[in-house]
Amino acid sequence: MAVIGASARKGSPASQYRCKTWVGIGSVKINEQGKTSIVVGEEDFGLHIHEGILTEQIEIKHKRNEPFYFGPRCQTKYSPSSRLILEIAGEYGLRSRWRDTDKRPLESALGNFVENIQKHAVVKRERRLARKERERHWEEERRREFEESQRRSELEKQLENFVYCETLRKYANSLREGLTAATGRPPEGKAAEWISWIEHRADKFDVVKKFVRIHMPTASSSQEEQ
Repeated sequence: MAVIGASARKGSPASQYRCKTWVGIGSVKINEQGKTSIVVGEEDFGLHIHEGILTEQIEIKHKRNEPFYFGPRCQTKYSPSSRLILEIAGEYGLRSRWRDTDKRPLESALGNFVENIQKHAVVKRERRLARKERERHWEEERRREFEESQRRSELEKQLENFVYCETLRKYANSLREGLTAATGRPPEGKAAEWISWIEHRADKFDVVKKFVRIHMPTASSSQEEQ
């Protein structure tokens, strides 16, 4: 049940308090700032009831001793219209404003308001769900792009290490073979230490061994498969 009260500007005939009770539409809430909204299902619409304003253009009469007057010729006068206006912050393309007219007061349009607020709720829900789906899709795309970027970066790093590892081993081999061919015996002393250090460093960058070690089935997983 929602109870909506409207009060207009003081000093005008429309300042008399008006209220109407609607059953089965939704609920009315007032936030900390004093702003009113109507809630239909999960949808929230800002609600504003106010008195309309009449505008009147009044000609400005300049003084006779001012033959050359270049100011405004008219000024706008604002006055209460004694007619209430009901507005909701609804969805684009649907009616969102009702007002007193010469033929009928605002209260007689409440049936149309109820019908339209329900349309607003349906449209807003559809647009909210569609927006949520788009955001989910964008988030999924961003996640995939991030994962793809991470994989490319990891692949480039692995390829760099692979080439470096293979280069070190080939270089160590070339040193051993060259020295053996020149001396007729395997490298010894500092030469052997140097070659051994190169091969040991190559092992640190061996991404193939690391890959095999990570993805090698364990004994427990092999038994589970069997």
